[in-house]
Amino acid sequence: MASAELTPRDNCKQLEYAGIIHASAEHLLSVVNLILDMSKIEAGRFAIVPEAFDVAPLIGACCDMLRLKASEGGSSWFAGRSLSQELIADKRACRQILINLLSTQ
Repeated sequence: MASAELTPRDNCKQLEYAGIIHASAEHLLSVVNLILDMSKIEAGRFAIVPEAFDVAPLIGACCDMLRLKASEGGSSWFAGRSLSQELIADKRACRQILINLLSTQ
């Protein structure tokens, strides 16, 4: 999106790409936080932060981030976003678990 000739003309595609870029940036931040968490675990000062969240958007965001990698490997994913299920867990940890699982496919 930084290059005019590579930016899609379709506004919907631009919004989709911007959303994926935003989700990827959030993931990078969570990776940095994960590294910090690992040092807290080693120091015996790690605290799990449970919160209520809807699982479907989390799964969808993880799939969106890794969809290009999957298609390059010959896989295609579909994440049902209409199913709403609330979970109480550490959201950051759940996101990392999903990304790790999806990355191995």
